[in-house]
Amino acid sequence: SDTVWLDTPGIDPSLMWDEDGKSYYVGHGNLKEKQEWPDQQGVWLQEIDLAAQKMVGKRVQLTHGHANNAVWSEGPHLYKINGKYLLMLAEGGTGYHHSTTVHHSNSVFGPYVADQVNPVLTHRHLGKDYPIHSVGHTDIVETQNGEWWGVMLGKRFVDGYTLLARETFLSPVTFEGNTPIFNWGVGKVLIENKRPILPWTPFPKRPARDHFDGSQLDLAWNMLRTPQSDWYSLKGSRLQLKLRPQSLSQLTNPSLIARRIEDHRFAAMTKLEFATKKSHERAGMIIYRSSQCHYQFLKEKGYLVVIKTLKGQSEEVARIAYTAKSVILKAAANELDLQFSYGPDEASMKPMGEVQHMNVISFEMAGGFNGPYVGMYATGSGESSRNVAEFDWFEYLGR
Repeated sequence: SDTVWLDTPGIDPSLMWDEDGKSYYVGHGNLKEKQEWPDQQGVWLQEIDLAAQKMVGKRVQLTHGHANNAVWSEGPHLYKINGKYLLMLAEGGTGYHHSTTVHHSNSVFGPYVADQVNPVLTHRHLGKDYPIHSVGHTDIVETQNGEWWGVMLGKRFVDGYTLLARETFLSPVTFEGNTPIFNWGVGKVLIENKRPILPWTPFPKRPARDHFDGSQLDLAWNMLRTPQSDWYSLKGSRLQLKLRPQSLSQLTNPSLIARRIEDHRFAAMTKLEFATKKSHERAGMIIYRSSQCHYQFLKEKGYLVVIKTLKGQSEEVARIAYTAKSVILKAAANELDLQFSYGPDEASMKPMGEVQHMNVISFEMAGGFNGPYVGMYATGSGESSRNVAEFDWFEYLGR
């Protein structure tokens, strides 16, 4: 449907439909003019008229968090369960102190009383080296079988490094009175857990290899910032990237198309068709977390080259002579180990340089919420170019 713009501050809004047919906008923010303590946020509520497509009535602050120094209260969800209102929100920020708290009321506008069990879910008490960390920002749902389940955010360590973005975890929920209990008897998120006895998603699994034979890119592909011109095309079952001056090390929109890395063990591979007589023209594969932290595996004039950029410092870690127009580029990750390889075809692959370290694209080194990507890239390295890099296919296999 068309966008409906609402004059509402804050992030993470959600909608609640009450039993009387009224709808409510559950918002984030501190409605007070001044914070009483640093990083004080909160949750507020206002009725929303869906027919008129606007907010109506007064905004009411429901809570600032479960404690008198709660910080970054956000991500609210409001439910009515067994005749009482349950307000669930995230607190503590999205890092180590992340948590989920709940609050109860007999009226939709409150007052809301913090549950004495709070936080009902967190991993901050397990220590900073616990394998699953930064757990919080939870939502719950009742299935058609009468079971309650929670979905929540968290991150996973690999030897002290967070290699992926925030991930969604699943936990069974039971109620003791009005208090949700996550993983009864365990009280934490598990690496392996049971799932609801429900059908798997109806969405078909994407093929591992994209042959670029459609009329538009698959939705799995992302670009870095917003394109302001047409610099890619799909022609003859190939993806064509124009070489432009923009670089992935700059805060611009380069000729870069990538997909999320979803696994601690994966192999990504692409077939590149690219030739150049100019030293500034390059194209190939990238593993990217930020402009300051990434790997480039590129074909340039007469060579293949691997460049590591860590905290803005770039270092060439491998170079080999290569003159053929066509090449297969591959990156294989086994947790913290990353091996690049190349070849004229998939049966003749050779390692490219030494094993590299995946901590380059970790949260601890790069920061940020976006997570890591792997994909295709072409650049004129600051100079204009009429050249084009063609990618016959791209494959991603999680292991």
